[in-house]
Amino acid sequence: MGWRSDGNEDSFVVDETLFAVADGLGGYKGGEIASKLAVRILHLAARQKTLPMSGWLDDLLLPDHIRSFKPGTRSLYQTFREIDHAILERATQDLHLTGMATTLCAMQIHRGEEFGEPEEKPSPQPFEDLQPYDDLAENPASASHNRSSKNHPSHNHPSPNPAKQNPTSQNPANPNHPSPNPANPNPSSPNPANQNPGTPYFSIANVGDSRLYRFSGNRLQQITEDHTVAQELIHEGRMTEHQAVQHESRHKLTQALGGFLSERGVDMWEMPVVAGDRFMLCSDGLVEGIDNRGITRILAKNKTAQTTAETLVKESCKKDGRDDTTTVVVDVVSERRPPRRQHG
Repeated sequence: MGWRSDGNEDSFVVDETLFAVADGLGGYKGGEIASKLAVRILHLAARQKTLPMSGWLDDLLLPDHIRSFKPGTRSLYQTFREIDHAILERATQDLHLTGMATTLCAMQIHRGEEFGEPEEKPSPQPFEDLQPYDDLAENPASASHNRSSKNHPSHNHPSPNPAKQNPTSQNPANPNHPSPNPANPNPSSPNPANQNPGTPYFSIANVGDSRLYRFSGNRLQQITEDHTVAQELIHEGRMTEHQAVQHESRHKLTQALGGFLSERGVDMWEMPVVAGDRFMLCSDGLVEGIDNRGITRILAKNKTAQTTAETLVKESCKKDGRDDTTTVVVDVVSERRPPRRQHG
């Protein structure tokens, strides 16, 4: 159900332990290729369950703040770096794809061998044999209309990893906007709650302005932070959250995958798997048409993940409809079994 145009630059992946949304940029052809390439490589890495960097010498090549993460999170980080290089390399092979890039927000659950349970590793699958990801999940619900303009990353706006507010605090400039990343105040640093071996955990990675939210205890919490000029202006105190909603700089990315990573690099988190939590991944098109109150209202209705995803997409497109809109809703039904997931 839902609406889809031929020029949709969004891509997504929904699998047993992997959930991701990508939003391509660089024109219709380039943006679509970049986003599909990103989720294809991401899914292939997850299926093979192999660590791109596994030796102690390889680990030394990782940034200090990444080496302190668990193996699954380090693997996800390295996959993002490989996607960045793959998109750039693909663009160099075709002049029409020059400058293509994509956002990518991914959440992966880790269990099995890491928790004392043997996992059967599938044989490596050729890159070309992977099916399109729009067909992986049951009853996809997606929406897109004519895209609004999204600008390429600017390397003139390096961004630090600023400390974020307390999980329960509200931004006084916009009391409806949840504080980013309440589960872990510092992006790209491990969450202390996840340091006990044998406990399932989520690895989260983000580049660009696609988002991950957590709905828990009737509270909506934005986990990721946008890599946009508007967000940096907010950090600098030159703009409020309320002003950023309508400011043109909200579409100007400061980094993306495809050769546009800044010194900030990939934002990483680890979070515990808690039964009853509900997660939502989305491209920026969703939040163009529905605010946090609307998102909270729909997530709180306790409908199925599929129905919730469809409702979010329809409500957003009804109010805006200027951008591709993709939403993935994940319900954690058990701390030991994979969560239920649906998408829109």
